[in-house]
Amino acid sequence: RHFKELDFDAVTTGAMAQEQGKRLAWTTTTPLKSICIFTEDSFQFWDEESKRTTTIKASRFPWIKMIFQLQTNWLNGDLAPLQKLFQLEITDETTLCMTPLDQATKLFFSTITITFSDDFTTVRKVLFTEKTGDTIELVFKNTQYNAPIPPQTWRLP
Repeated sequence: RHFKELDFDAVTTGAMAQEQGKRLAWTTTTPLKSICIFTEDSFQFWDEESKRTTTIKASRFPWIKMIFQLQTNWLNGDLAPLQKLFQLEITDETTLCMTPLDQATKLFFSTITITFSDDFTTVRKVLFTEKTGDTIELVFKNTQYNAPIPPQTWRLP
């Protein structure tokens, strides 16, 4: 994450796993260990510092379901549903820039830019540009497509 006003970068490293359309796990290893399990119905977060798990249910916060569906579409490169929510612009051979059309997304992001691998089988990078000018850049390395995901990936401590 780059904080524009402070000209400061905060770097987090970890791993991400996705069962298409079912769930997403995001584990960070530095600077602090944390685990997020994201489904259409809930968002669970555990961090090593507090050793607590926080669960947010989509039945109470409907935006969770919307965000889950959007991230599933982003990571899968499924553009059809995105055309209803974003103005899509192809900026080069492998890059798609999305400008939000709906007010809810506009509150947070000016643009979301997705860079695909040269063969379009995976996402290489997602860049979120916030209204403040701050950016969040997710860079995907060692991407495995259709690889088995170990069961412990989905367990919180």
